Amino acid sequence: MGYRVGNSDSTSLLSAFAPPERAKKKSKEKRPLQAARFLSLLYPKTDPHSAVQDPSLVHEEHQTRLAYLQDRLCSTGDILKNTRTLETIAAYKQAVKEFVQYAIKHNYTTESKSSIRIDRGTGMPDTVIFTKIKVIDQKLASFVRELMSHQVDQLTVLQKTEEIYGMLVDLLI
Repeated sequence: MGYRVGNSDSTSLLSAFAPPERAKKKSKEKRPLQAARFLSLLYPKTDPHSAVQDPSLVHEEHQTRLAYLQDRLCSTGDILKNTRTLETIAAYKQAVKEFVQYAIKHNYTTESKSSIRIDRGTGMPDTVIFTKIKVIDQKLASFVRELMSHQVDQLTVLQKTEEIYGMLVDLLI
């Protein structure tokens, strides 16, 4: 015969230690992710039959963006030649970063292949990943090299300021 604990109808000794049953069960329905909503604001859906999907317009947009980044890089480089302040250095650094990121994103693709080999020392399998970088547009690659060669003076200034900044950080640590 079981014991009665409190006002419960439970007849088990262990029921006194059992957690109380919750009156409300959590609903198992899933709510839509907020990230999907945020991404839809960043990248609006386009009609597949619209003119945006036209490859010639995409190429023109690509060339326009590249020209804008080139002009911005050259103009901030000229400003850096004349006035060397922290603001001009930061602006030039940002312009170089944006130009290089855009060129890499739209000019190179990577293919990765993994291979499993047996390590001779331990006898354990080891995974090796090979990455192959392909150049999509040779003209763009040569253009980037040429533009960066014209920016050597500004890049050396930027390199020296980064070196000095690194030394200052080392002093603070």
